Amino acid sequence: MEKVLILHGLDHDKMGKDAASPHSTTIETLNSQLSAEAEVLSVRLAFYQNNDSAQVCREITSAKANGFQGIVFNPAAWMDSGEEIAAALAQSGLPVAEVHMSNVCKAPDSHNVIAPAVTGLVTGFGESVYTAGLRLLVEFLRRQ
Repeated sequence: MEKVLILHGLDHDKMGKDAASPHSTTIETLNSQLSAEAEVLSVRLAFYQNNDSAQVCREITSAKANGFQGIVFNPAAWMDSGEEIAAALAQSGLPVAEVHMSNVCKAPDSHNVIAPAVTGLVTGFGESVYTAGLRLLVEFLRRQ
């Protein structure tokens, strides 16, 4: 049974809970949807969110030693400023599905420093990108 780390990005703990949030869904709702999908796929999940990029880097670099085979990650605002996170992802040696609820490629000033360090991206389909990213990552792991 595969073990996958679900890594939530910057300020996702506030998502859907304050007026500044661009999304109405909450991290708890996403985790519940992912847990249901994990049962269907017969995989184990662990969830992690921290607003300190150094802590996120530690979680990423220790993921393989902690038994994870892959990561589903929404970097949020770290997408264009998270060079250290990208380095940690590359160092981890794990396949990573990067997900974004909005189509981040539509923004004219879009610059993704995380993308070169991930296996693939799922973007623009709302909260379903999480379960789609999980399914695609598990399929990828099972083909290895």
